[in-house]
Amino acid sequence: MLILIAMFVLIVSSCSRQHGYIEVYCSGCDGHIVSLRDKRIFNADYIVEYGDVLNTMFDHEWTLLSVEERLGAPFVVCHHVHLISAHQYLEWTVEYRDGNGEIRHFVFHNREDLFSQTIYHIEDYISAYYQEHFVDIYMENILLLNTSPYARPSVRVGSMLLETLDDTIHLSQLSPATVFELLPIYLSIIVLLDDYADSDRQAFEESALMHFETMIDTMNHFTNNHLNADVRLRYLRHTPFLYCESRYHRRTYIQGERDFDLEQVFQSPAFRNRLARSIDCTK
Repeated sequence: MLILIAMFVLIVSSCSRQHGYIEVYCSGCDGHIVSLRDKRIFNADYIVEYGDVLNTMFDHEWTLLSVEERLGAPFVVCHHVHLISAHQYLEWTVEYRDGNGEIRHFVFHNREDLFSQTIYHIEDYISAYYQEHFVDIYMENILLLNTSPYARPSVRVGSMLLETLDDTIHLSQLSPATVFELLPIYLSIIVLLDDYADSDRQAFEESALMHFETMIDTMNHFTNNHLNADVRLRYLRHTPFLYCESRYHRRTYIQGERDFDLEQVFQSPAFRNRLARSIDCTK
C-alpha cells in the first residue's frame, strides 16, 4: 500500500511539473492536486449564444463588465478526486439594474446552462437580502442572549418550481419586494435557540416569539402582502438538531396569507404544490 501511494505521488508530481496543476478542495479536507494535462476546455461564447436571452432578461439595458479565463474543477468527494479532470472555462460579469433601479451584478460561466445560473443568482441575492434586512435585525437581540452554537438563523430560497418555467426570467423586473408576485419561490427561514433551564426562560421565549412574529409581519408588509415563506423557530436540546416539539413554532405564508393547514405538514412537497397553484407562472 505504501509503495502504491508513493508511486501515485511521484506520477502526480511529474505531471504537475510538466503540465501545471490546480488545487481543489472538498468539504473538510486539506485539498488535492489536479494536473492540467488532460484539462477539459469550454469554448462556448455565451454572450453570442445567449445574446437574445440576455437582452430579454435585462430589457436590453445591461453592460458587460468583464470576461475572464479561469481554471477549476467539478465538486467531488475526496475518494473520487482521481476521476476528475481540470476545467478551463470563461466567466462573464454583467451589470444591470433590478426592479428597484438598484445596480446588481450577474456572474456566469460556460460550464453550466444559463438558466440554472440565473436561478442560483436569484437564490443568492434574495436570501442575502432577507437575512440582512430582516432576520439579522429582528432576531439580533434574541440571539445575543442565547448561547447555542446553532443560533445563527439560516435563510435560503426554495426555487425548485422555477425549473417548470418555459419563459425567460426577467431579472430587470425583479426586486426583493416583488419577487414573490412574479416567481414561484419562497423563503425558508430557520431560527434555532438553545433549550436551557432558567428562571427567566418563559419571559425569554415570549420575547423571542414576539420578535419572530413581528419579523414575519414586517416581511409580509414589505412584499405588499405577497410573502411566500416557511419560517420556523425551534428550541434545541443539548443534542444538536433535536428540538422540543412542545415549543416549536412554524408560520407558513403563501401570497401573503397564512396557511394553517400547511403548518401541520412537515413535507416540503405539499408546500410547493400549494405554491404552484397559487401563482400564475405565465405572466
